[in-house]
Amino acid sequence: MQTRRRVFKIAMLSHEPFFPPSGGGSTEAIYLAREFEARGHILDVFCPEIPDRHRIESEFNIRIVPFKKWQMSRTARLRNLKYVVYPFFLSNQVLQEFTAKRYDVILSMHTISAIAAGIVRRKIGVVTIMNFLDLLFGFTEVWKPKYLYKLIAPGLVKFELNIPVRAGAEYVFTVSDVLKEKFVQAGFSSERISSIYFGFDSELFKPLGFATRPGQERPVIVMHGSFDEHHLGSIAFECITTLAKRNPQFTFRFIGPCTKALQRLLLKTRATVPNIQIETTGFVPYQKVAEILKDATAGIVPYEESSGAHCAFVAKIVEYAGMALPVASTPLAGIKRWFNNCPTVKFADSFNGKALADCVLELLRMPRDKVIQESMSLAIRVKEKLDWRVISRNAVDLVENCVAKLKL
Repeated sequence: MQTRRRVFKIAMLSHEPFFPPSGGGSTEAIYLAREFEARGHILDVFCPEIPDRHRIESEFNIRIVPFKKWQMSRTARLRNLKYVVYPFFLSNQVLQEFTAKRYDVILSMHTISAIAAGIVRRKIGVVTIMNFLDLLFGFTEVWKPKYLYKLIAPGLVKFELNIPVRAGAEYVFTVSDVLKEKFVQAGFSSERISSIYFGFDSELFKPLGFATRPGQERPVIVMHGSFDEHHLGSIAFECITTLAKRNPQFTFRFIGPCTKALQRLLLKTRATVPNIQIETTGFVPYQKVAEILKDATAGIVPYEESSGAHCAFVAKIVEYAGMALPVASTPLAGIKRWFNNCPTVKFADSFNGKALADCVLELLRMPRDKVIQESMSLAIRVKEKLDWRVISRNAVDLVENCVAKLKL
């Protein structure tokens, strides 16, 4: 006799608009929502207001509880100040809804909403699962002015790592094993924490276009993402200028919003190498990124070193691997563990632009047949292990098991 699945009322909390995904960890929410819906659970998403909200609610069979007091997005004015105060307003919103909805579990996405979830957990004791898609405050180590953030970053990181302990969270998800270890070292139980990693949509990021990809003579080097400060610093500058001086036929394509960090990089790079070939696209929806990547030769991940970067499970590397696209990266501990010994994923031996450029050149020197063979093998592996549907099934299994045990 088949056991009937219990239906749970779930409140998902996020500081990012639910749809369309704006980059980074925001993509994960839509796949979790689909998995919850497929299993018959009732999902309310607390997030900033989005255009065409009612259509999105109907498409995903969810209820969105919108935050409307001010605009929240990665490009919003006074973004960081808004992030600081958002958790207190968000927690009040959840508490008001809880009276009528009586949620079985709160699932927070990212650090900012984890603060809000912690406030709610301490006030009413609802089962709380915190999903940390990065070590947010770890990235402040490379913010400017550096002398200031180097002083305050350790305290911010300590605060972040203690959020689950202070709140008494029932369970924690992390994006990498490195981040998981940091939470355990901070005092959270190793029996109530799991690495769920970060995925990609294998139906979008497919290994296509080997015949049309430019080779070593006229290589196209790509990078996509949200282009924050830690993405495009001195390492990115040194890497692409080194390559451009080595071969003027290089084309560098940046797929994402034209942030201040990207604007500074372009100005400095063009002043140093006036004839450098650079393409920019502006913001591209997640569903369309792969189309712009398919004629690339290799991808780069020039992240600056920080505890945040070392804890990351970088989406770009997963997506490039899913497309069988070789990629060169700085030596980020979290992602390097998973992709260690993959011939078409090269990690520089130091956080240095020239070392990263050497990795790109090493990839370009690989025989084409070997590149195709190794990258296709890796594409199959990441599809089996890191497709969003796989990750979402695993995550929802953990949510169900956690809530069922505590609701007995």
